[in-house]
Amino acid sequence: KTESTQTCFDCICTSFVKFFVFLFFLVTFPISGFFCLKIAHQYERIIIYRLGRLIPIKGPGVVLVLPCIDHWKKVDMRTKAFNVPPSKLCTSDGCIISIGAIVHFSIQDPRLMSLSVQNMNHSIRDASQGCMMNLLCKKTYNDIKTKRQGLSYDLQVDINQSAKEWGLAVSRVELSDITLIMAPQNKTPAFMPMYGAPPPPETGDAFTGSGVDNFGGIAQFATQLFAQVANAQSQQANDAEPPTSSTMDNLLRVLKTAVNEELVQEVDTLYQFNITGIQDGNFFADLRTGSGVVGLGVCSESPDVTFSLSMSTLQKIIAGSVTPYNAYIGGQLHMDGDTDKAMKLEKVVKDIK
Repeated sequence: KTESTQTCFDCICTSFVKFFVFLFFLVTFPISGFFCLKIAHQYERIIIYRLGRLIPIKGPGVVLVLPCIDHWKKVDMRTKAFNVPPSKLCTSDGCIISIGAIVHFSIQDPRLMSLSVQNMNHSIRDASQGCMMNLLCKKTYNDIKTKRQGLSYDLQVDINQSAKEWGLAVSRVELSDITLIMAPQNKTPAFMPMYGAPPPPETGDAFTGSGVDNFGGIAQFATQLFAQVANAQSQQANDAEPPTSSTMDNLLRVLKTAVNEELVQEVDTLYQFNITGIQDGNFFADLRTGSGVVGLGVCSESPDVTFSLSMSTLQKIIAGSVTPYNAYIGGQLHMDGDTDKAMKLEKVVKDIK
C-alpha cells in the first residue's frame, strides 16, 4: 500500500538509486559485508527506512542494510519492565497517599510502534502514570490497600487501551507499597453536615408503633439539635471577640520554645503567617538554619509558604483541636507556596504539643 502511493517518477528514481548502491555493495564486497550485513537474533527485529520509506520488518537472521540510503534500528521483542515513579494523589475519602507501580510490556508490532511513537519508553511511562492517577483517585484508601490485585488488573486494562495504538502490549502491572501522607478528615453525618448532630434513634415512625416513645425520641433529637445550634452561635460570638494584646506574644513564646535544631533539619522551610480578622498582624518562622528564628513582622526573604488565617484558627491548630489539613479543607486556612513544605506544618504542630 505504501509503495502504490509512489508516482512513476519516484519509482524510477528509487530503482535507479537502489541499483547503483547495490552495485557498489557487490564491487566492494567482502569489505562492504562487514558494514552492510546485520544479524538479528530470534528475539530481535530490524526496522529499515529506505530513502525515507518504511520497508517490511526484517529478521531474525542475516539482514542486508544498503549503505547511504538505509536508516535502520534494531528492536528487542522481549518483555521489559519499568517503574512508574511514586506519585501523590488524593483518594475519594480525602486521603493523601504516595504510590507507584511496576509495568511489564513488550513490542507486538514493530512497524506500528515505529510509525506511531517517537520515544517508546517515555510515552508508555507517562500513559501508565496518567492511568494510575485517574483510576486510584476514584477509590478510597481502604479499597486501594485491600484490593490491590484487582486494581492492578484494572490498571493493566486501562494502559493497554493506549499502548495497543502504539504496537505495544502490557502483560502485567504491580502496584507498589502505599505511603500514607495524610489521613482522611473526619466526616460528619450526611443528614446534618454543619453541626454534626447524632442521628435520631431508629425506633420507627413517630406516629405508629410505640407512639409516645418514638415521639419522645424525636423530641430529644430536636433538643440536642437546638442546643448544638446555640453552642455554634456562641462559639462564633466568642471568635468575634478581639483577643487580648498579649495573645500574639504568648503564641510566639510557645513557638520559640518548640523550635530546635532537630526540627529545623527535618522541616527546612521558611513560613510566613498573616493573621487576618479583627486583630491582624504578621509573624514568620525561619526553620532553615541553626536553631530557627521566630519573629514578628514580615520576613526579609521570600518565604517558601505563606499562610493566611484568623487568630482563633491559629489557636485551635496549636491547641490541637483542628489539624492544618482540616482547616485548609474547611476554608479557614489559606496557603500560597510549596505544597510539600506546607504539609510539614503538621510536624511543627506535633512538636508544639
